[in-house]
Amino acid sequence: MIVSFVHLFIDVLHGTGWTLEVEALSPPLLKKIIAKRDRIDNGFRRILNNGMRSGVFAERDAKLASFVIFGAINWIPRWYDPDGRATSHEIARVFADCLVAGLQHGDQRALAAVSAGRTRRRA
Repeated sequence: MIVSFVHLFIDVLHGTGWTLEVEALSPPLLKKIIAKRDRIDNGFRRILNNGMRSGVFAERDAKLASFVIFGAINWIPRWYDPDGRATSHEIARVFADCLVAGLQHGDQRALAAVSAGRTRRRA
């Protein structure tokens, strides 16, 4: 799914910044775009939640995980260069590898230690 979204942004939309400037749309069109975005986001969160329940992904806040993934992909128009050295397929593979790795089970003890350290510093 991540690979498909990256290809959508690069190969279909050609790196345009339409997702970054949606507020410039007319109110009726903005309403339609937001409704579609919300359907995609809700579907993606369902996939994340199913993956967490089945043990494929580590337990995390699906809403925040979705923001991380879509935030990374939505930022592509800011830096994408069609004449750059990486092909759309290479970019899609790296995004998928990195983002999916972030969903999987990592060293939970290390994460807990980092989180505990942050909590102590705030006190």
